[in-house]
Amino acid sequence: MFAKDTVLAIGDYGRAYFSATSAHTSTGDGNAMVARAGLPNQDMEFVQFHPSGIYGAGVLITEGARGERGGGYLLNANGERFMERGEEAIVPGLYGEAACVSVHGTNRLGANSLLDMVVFGRACALHIAENNEQNMPLHTKIREDIGYKPIADMENIRKLDGDMLTASLRLETQKAMQNDVAVFRTEKSLLKECPAYSK
Repeated sequence: MFAKDTVLAIGDYGRAYFSATSAHTSTGDGNAMVARAGLPNQDMEFVQFHPSGIYGAGVLITEGARGERGGGYLLNANGERFMERGEEAIVPGLYGEAACVSVHGTNRLGANSLLDMVVFGRACALHIAENNEQNMPLHTKIREDIGYKPIADMENIRKLDGDMLTASLRLETQKAMQNDVAVFRTEKSLLKECPAYSK
């Protein structure tokens, strides 16, 4: 059975970095799923970073100790508050807090904070309820082989017999991301990692 609407709640990809405060489930699998479906990922540079995180431990210093930065907000090129209008859905019936919108602004775009889930979860639910009637037909035409390719791909990956452990590859990637693709990045630092990722 296939749903008429789908809500993705996948969080960000903060765990692609060596030191992160994101949940351990924030691995980027959701972003990869979207990319594999041929859909665009937007604002990928916005990953949650905290200036008061404890390096290596992946935890935060309490907000009470660090004080709050207040009063400022971002404007877009038209002088409007950043993301005030939100983003239109690219795929009808596809919703999610994985989208490039956030009640926190760019520091937490795509984050999985409770506030984001409540605000956007409610907005998704209201929009879905408003646009669907009871007993509406589901999607009509569906390929018979739908879903088989991802399962076959995962089975292929599971059976690979390389000389590098997944954990080693993950650690190497996390350190490269931390060193060259973190908050302060340049074209030079980004290009430095391109050859490594194209292997």
